[in-house]
Amino acid sequence: MTDVAYIARRTRGRSLVNSGFRFFQMANISDIYFVGGYGTVSWVNTENYETAIPDSIVLSSSKTLRMLNDVYSTSVRMMFSSGRAKADEAIIISVDRRGVDVRVRYGAVLKVHRLRFAYDVSSEEQAAGELQRITSTRGTSGKHVGIGGIDVD
Repeated sequence: MTDVAYIARRTRGRSLVNSGFRFFQMANISDIYFVGGYGTVSWVNTENYETAIPDSIVLSSSKTLRMLNDVYSTSVRMMFSSGRAKADEAIIISVDRRGVDVRVRYGAVLKVHRLRFAYDVSSEEQAAGELQRITSTRGTSGKHVGIGGIDVD
């Protein structure tokens, strides 16, 4: 994003640009190495990166995350609790068309789990429907069926 574009989109943009804060645009990207949270690292194909379009659900993800956590955090926490380990907290930390990432806390231990949707979603309502399905489906053992259809005990 250029300085002019930043100023146009942000009310505080001019003060940042005038204070010596600068933006640079990479014109020729040759290699991309993605380093994400929780040990996620991978090379990204530059052609795929340049032509990528964000999932429609990602464009409103902060609103969607608030709603999903408000409605489903207790159900998701219970899904990751068992007789051996009770989850103290479960927070949905990201959403995309294929599922959600959930950070689960067991005492001082944090784990991130992926809950996959049965189909690609494009709206908050569809994501909510998939989380409802995941958290309410029971396996043959009577346990919740969650990650990839595997019983979560």
